[in-house]
Amino acid sequence: MKKTVDFDPEPTPAFEAQIWILQLLAEAVDQPMDLPHLLYDCAKLEIGTFDVLRILGGFVAQRLPLIGSDTKKPASEQNRAALELVWKDFFLEDRIARLSRAVLAEFKKGRDRSLTSLRQTNSTSLI
Repeated sequence: MKKTVDFDPEPTPAFEAQIWILQLLAEAVDQPMDLPHLLYDCAKLEIGTFDVLRILGGFVAQRLPLIGSDTKKPASEQNRAALELVWKDFFLEDRIARLSRAVLAEFKKGRDRSLTSLRQTNSTSLI
């Protein structure tokens, strides 16, 4: 069985935009986290710490296919809208909304970093 992923040598612009947003989200959650608070919150909610990332990933899977679907909107607007929707859905999810303020603050910092990074790139070339 093959252990690598083959990407199309000529990916579509929408696919490239989706990969870029995945990278921004990965960087957003790959930051120092108040781990004791996160572990405590997850235990209290009876979810695993990886469930938090799984929840975020579920919203990513729902929202990223929207990128490139509206030919009337500029690429930068579609990318930003998709990323904002992922974060909005994440913070509105019941289990996530019940995390402590300290943990939510860390995820909100990640959200802000990802949106800032997206604004600072020339994302119009992505779709």
